[in-house]
Amino acid sequence: MNARSGRMLLGISLVAFVSLGLPDGVQGVAWPSIRGAFHLPLSQLGVLLAAAMAGYLLTLHEIAVRHAARGSSRPRRGEEPGMVDREGRTGLA
Repeated sequence: MNARSGRMLLGISLVAFVSLGLPDGVQGVAWPSIRGAFHLPLSQLGVLLAAAMAGYLLTLHEIAVRHAARGSSRPRRGEEPGMVDREGRTGLA
């Protein structure tokens, strides 16, 4: 591996790391602004978090169903839960 491809791999890794962790961190930081803009009570934060959790669990269920239908409990080579499948759906919420 030469220096250019090493830097490119490092950049891709950084972007992947940030994009996977960003949604969780943004919810907590953005909630005060969202709450003020829409005049929501603090209790509505639970609704937002419940919706995010439901999306995550539904996605995991879909992955499990696809693997069960295929007769395999492990992903195929090169297939990860976060990858986009043929229908354009991602494995992560």
